[in-house]
Amino acid sequence: MSLESRPQSPEVEVTPELTFEKVKKQWGFLTEAVKQEIVVDQALRESLMNVVQSSVDEHLPFETFEFLSQKNERIKKLWNRYRREIGNWLSGAVRLADFNPRNNQAYLFYFARDLKCLAFAAECLGSPLNFEGDSETELPSGTRVFVDREAVGSPELAVDLLNPLAWGNR
Repeated sequence: MSLESRPQSPEVEVTPELTFEKVKKQWGFLTEAVKQEIVVDQALRESLMNVVQSSVDEHLPFETFEFLSQKNERIKKLWNRYRREIGNWLSGAVRLADFNPRNNQAYLFYFARDLKCLAFAAECLGSPLNFEGDSETELPSGTRVFVDREAVGSPELAVDLLNPLAWGNR
């Protein structure tokens, strides 16, 4: 499945029971599941390469979870559980009653950025990182990572900085 498909929704309804707090909570559950699963699921890490290659836009969050739900059972269960709520909001099929519609696109881009960070984390976990003798390394996606060796102090510490398991937040 391509991440390039665009969901179309001719009518947008307001759903009073779906609040932005609820959307943020569901988003947290979904992205935390991805964060945990990329540690143990190599196929999911490889699937996230599609996200690395994708443009950041308002469609990326919906498309990504539609795609990832086909690749991992835990994500599929969570997505099926929340798709009617957050999925409909991400696709543009519903509006939140307690949310200014002008902020809608900004939060979709914010969520897309979250996914790009998770994709970067997946790529770091799945790629050997080497800063020996150089201050940069290139990941399989073509992403080039530069590290100030003087500021970091050692190549080992540079690799540790790029270890998603050590990050406090995404």
